[in-house]
Amino acid sequence: MRTATGDEKLSLSGNRMLNVLSLPKREKILTLTLEDFGTLPLFGVSFASAGGVIVDNLAVRGNSGLTLTRLRTNLMRQFQKHFGYDLVVLSYGTNVFSPTYDKSYGWYGKRMKRVVKHLKNCFVGTDVLVVSMADRAVKEGEEMQTPPALHDFIQVQKNIADSTQSAFFSLYDAMGGAGSMREWAEAEPPLANKDYTHFNSKGAEKAATFLYDWLIEEYEEYKQQRIADEEAKAAEANTVSPTQQGAESFEENTTTQTVTQ
Repeated sequence: MRTATGDEKLSLSGNRMLNVLSLPKREKILTLTLEDFGTLPLFGVSFASAGGVIVDNLAVRGNSGLTLTRLRTNLMRQFQKHFGYDLVVLSYGTNVFSPTYDKSYGWYGKRMKRVVKHLKNCFVGTDVLVVSMADRAVKEGEEMQTPPALHDFIQVQKNIADSTQSAFFSLYDAMGGAGSMREWAEAEPPLANKDYTHFNSKGAEKAATFLYDWLIEEYEEYKQQRIADEEAKAAEANTVSPTQQGAESFEENTTTQTVTQ
């Protein structure tokens, strides 16, 4: 390792499933040179800050999400122990849904439920959020229209979330529902590419804002509900029911009579 102050040789023990090496802090320039690490896999280098929102993105083109069941449980638990993930966001479907596929997507729903359960087993205590497909448009006659089957596919995605006790965010509804992808692609300036499937950078930023605003809104509702629940518990603890009052009065009278006798 080379820093502004000189060279330093560091070594990983390699005797654990996940081997972590701490690098010096506050270095503006850092050069790492690997020597003879054999078959030991190198997962990467983390330059995350100590606070704020940290996102680790597993982006694989053409992925359906189904291959996530191949993640090694023990290894992922080690990652969870080190990084402490709070939320796993699953945003899939674009590479699964086909406008010409006229059968049920129930098979996809069943397999994705297994994916979610596997991830919850890998990252114990971490919440899961399923994000639906965005709208999509295909040519019907002379117009670009949303495929009729897309709504049913998104319902399958919602069912995946509901049946696994996961959160669900409908990007499809947030961007305007049926016909919205055509509007985004033909807007000035455009928010989506002319394939009527993928956002451009401006559209991606807008979609991300929808998700952020939804998360904050749900979080605020959660906090308010938690306050209300705590106040209700406190009020219940401080309130004595008429039956309890009667019992206490009876006990008091009985005690008095006993002393008098």
